[in-house]
Amino acid sequence: MGIGSVVLRIPRSLGVQINRSSFLTSFEADDFQRRDGNYFSDNWDRAANKLTVDIEAALGSIEVDWIDG
Repeated sequence: MGIGSVVLRIPRSLGVQINRSSFLTSFEADDFQRRDGNYFSDNWDRAANKLTVDIEAALGSIEVDWIDG
């Protein structure tokens, strides 16, 4: 992602790992813990289904929006 913003809408039951490489980019995500330079959802270790997201961004924002369902 160059200049701009992205909102990731992710089901709450999914375990998520976000690998982020960014420059001047804000990152807004509730219920994530930083480990070894990456971000893991609080349920990562116990989730039955998992998703890994690699993001490269500059001059923008990244937001995680949890959805129920």
